[in-house]
Amino acid sequence: MDRDCTQQVAAPAGLSDSGAPLERQILALDALSKLTRQFCDKPDFEQLIGLLLMTMCGQFSVADSFAMLRKPGWRAWSNSFFATGKLTGDTQLGSLMLTPDDWDRFSGKATVHRTAELVSQDEPDNLVSVLNGAGVSVVCPLVHSDRFFGIIGLGERVTGKGYGEEDLSLLGTIISTITPLVANSYLFWEIAGLNEWYLDILNSVTQGVFVFDRDYKLQKINMAGLDILKTFLQRTSDQASFVNSPVDTVFPEWVFGELANQISQANGEVKATTATRVFARAKGTERIYNVSITRTAAGGGVKTALIMTLDDVTIQKENEQRLFDLQKLADKGLMASSISHELNNFLTLILGGVELTQMALASGESRKADTMLDKIRGNIVNMERFTAGLTDYARLESKTQRADLNSVINDVLPFLSVQSRFKRVTITSELDGELPQFEMDTDQIAQLLMNLLNNAADAIKEADLKDGVISINTSHAEGYITLLISDNGAGMPPEVRGKLFSSHFTTKERGHGYGLVTCATIIRNHGGAVSVESEVGRGTAFTIRFKTATKI
Repeated sequence: MDRDCTQQVAAPAGLSDSGAPLERQILALDALSKLTRQFCDKPDFEQLIGLLLMTMCGQFSVADSFAMLRKPGWRAWSNSFFATGKLTGDTQLGSLMLTPDDWDRFSGKATVHRTAELVSQDEPDNLVSVLNGAGVSVVCPLVHSDRFFGIIGLGERVTGKGYGEEDLSLLGTIISTITPLVANSYLFWEIAGLNEWYLDILNSVTQGVFVFDRDYKLQKINMAGLDILKTFLQRTSDQASFVNSPVDTVFPEWVFGELANQISQANGEVKATTATRVFARAKGTERIYNVSITRTAAGGGVKTALIMTLDDVTIQKENEQRLFDLQKLADKGLMASSISHELNNFLTLILGGVELTQMALASGESRKADTMLDKIRGNIVNMERFTAGLTDYARLESKTQRADLNSVINDVLPFLSVQSRFKRVTITSELDGELPQFEMDTDQIAQLLMNLLNNAADAIKEADLKDGVISINTSHAEGYITLLISDNGAGMPPEVRGKLFSSHFTTKERGHGYGLVTCATIIRNHGGAVSVESEVGRGTAFTIRFKTATKI
């Protein structure tokens, strides 16, 4: 509102013909002019309506008055209610909702009406019955630009006199004169309320929100955005102090790096959105922000603005790093458990070799004992190689050569057969005599065999069988070598079979689930594939296929 708003209360044409004495009209309009000037100095709409009602009450010796205004631009008839005297506490009048039909009650005329003369309707809560019940004597609709936007009413006069034609004429003059100011001020008040509401919403957002005009000067900033700036800049001013600041002042390079340049370069299509990340450092503080920059249109596309949000993701990134560190610890635990598992396999081979050597020496077979000692020595060398490569465990790097799978099987079986877990187990083998050689890491294939055979023996023990059988078969066809290891142990249900090669999964009371994970890694390193068939109470079969031409 500018100060020219006082012109709105100038006397309308034909003032002297209104029916009220000219002196009385001039006094009333003078009071309204003072009221208007006061509003221009301090645009408080509620105070304006309050003073307007009090002015009319003074002019007509009335204690009770009210104004009911329809919120502009609302499809629903939601009202604002103002009152003086006893009407202030009239809840029925205060909760009355104006409808389009109410305009028809005034015959479509913005003139003052005696309430008693209005046509009443049958509904108990209609406008007329509520007005009569509240003691309202006269009422006038408010019309601006041919739009009905409310009513003003006065109660009975304290003198006990009724409203004459002169009174109605003067009241009509006052209301018609003040209506443009009331309508425009009400709209201004509602818009200001909406702006405050929108600002409250912006301030409730946890992300910093910054709005720049087409010249890259800051126009709006929410509280979260202000807190971001206060974190790094020496300025501790309020939001208004940053308005119209250029972008490189809001986001100086020494704190936010190239962010100001990225904002300035965020041209292109309307509503195009740019996403980036910025590291802000200053005053001993470091924060990480996800940045979204959106170009939007304003003023019918004549102006453009940039809406930018800064979302502090420092804690999220710290949590991600912490999770990563925990995962690394978990991987180390996985490695340690797998190492323990594999070392036990090596020790099993060595222990088996020692027992076979003792048996050979006891029977005087020194040559056989020497052979066993050579194999023990070889297993110790393999064990040294394994421990030397622990830092590279995750990849289980393979050192390959062309070798015969049958030979690896024949080397492993003698060492396992003497172990206690195989005492009730018969191991049978049917090996393809024409099995071609292929590229393999013989130590890893030995580990694969030991893990699968140990699991088979444990499954037989779980089934409490006295005649457990493990079968080993090899064959080849169409460029593939097939290794089949089967047992008649406890078997597995489908839900267990689907998780076999997952880390940390085991069905054993003291197991850790890493044996089959190692098996899967070895098979993958050799370009192989594995399938499992199992039935509870009938046993399990692992079928592994290797390509004979695979170079690993």
